[in-house]
Amino acid sequence: MTDRPKRVRQTDVARVAGVSQATVSLVLSNSMEASIGAKAREAVVVAARELGYAPDPIAQKLARGRSLLLGLHTFAPEFPTSLSDSYYPYLEGVEQEASAQGYDLVLFTGVHRDGRGESHIQRLRLAEGIVLVGRNPRMEDVRALLRDGQTVVYIGRHDEFGPEVPYVGADYAAATACLVDRLHALGHQSIIYLQEKDEAAASVDRELGFFRAPRREGQQRTALRLIPSEVTPGRIAEWMRSGYTAVLVEGTDTTDLLAATTLAIHASGLEFPRDISVAVTGGELQVFGRAFSGFSAPRREMGRQAARLLVAILSGDQPTDSDLRQLLACTQIDGETVRAM
Repeated sequence: MTDRPKRVRQTDVARVAGVSQATVSLVLSNSMEASIGAKAREAVVVAARELGYAPDPIAQKLARGRSLLLGLHTFAPEFPTSLSDSYYPYLEGVEQEASAQGYDLVLFTGVHRDGRGESHIQRLRLAEGIVLVGRNPRMEDVRALLRDGQTVVYIGRHDEFGPEVPYVGADYAAATACLVDRLHALGHQSIIYLQEKDEAAASVDRELGFFRAPRREGQQRTALRLIPSEVTPGRIAEWMRSGYTAVLVEGTDTTDLLAATTLAIHASGLEFPRDISVAVTGGELQVFGRAFSGFSAPRREMGRQAARLLVAILSGDQPTDSDLRQLLACTQIDGETVRAM
């Protein structure tokens, strides 16, 4: 095994040039101190060139009092970087904007805990500011960051932290209301909405939009919170006997509820959209070999805007209230799983 080459340090340059390390530091930082003669300055430059000296970027940043690092933290055990993962577009957006703003990006995985159950949240202090993403954040970890004076911006609406945590989210309420209205326009008078059992802000917003859509005479809407195993062929048959012609499924970081719904429909001997229409409120729409109808959240743009807002705050700007609480419009997707009645 070969030894790693050692990084050339300023002390090495000072030894070869025959000057002090302080003199090397002043010369290499382009300081024009009058006390440094031309001969000493030239000796330092020549020695640095011969030794292949390169400045330590971390040391340079610390000398400026800035790390120029943005952190991206999810509460998952491993950062989800697969191209097929719903978090990946957030990562792309944050990385693109961080680079455009002259920052480097550090990915932090889930905050691990020691044997006493204490969070290692201090690792996040390496970055000047943190972009957080995750459907169900650990409240105590976010509050610990705020107590430490860390600047954070959340991807997704999270009012539970108050004005201390700005966010850039998707307008799920408006998008869901629009999707329901589209189904009504296609002749679907009775719609059932299947949601996961947690109470994440995005889930609450979608449900709000489901009931907010304008009502027409004779319409029927029902929202149920279920675990995937509770979506059975028997339930599908029961809903159809009750007159439901369209099923909305909550789009989340996983496709478990959608998978259970499609399997239950097929197990009933039915097909969609021939027998029943299926649409998804956000999430992944190209799954199981089908292009699902629904809407798509602007995840990449959410990442970009979150990084842009974070840099603005770190730079001392005073964003408006609307900048600190952003909800971006979603895009309605026609897909192939909904038909007119």
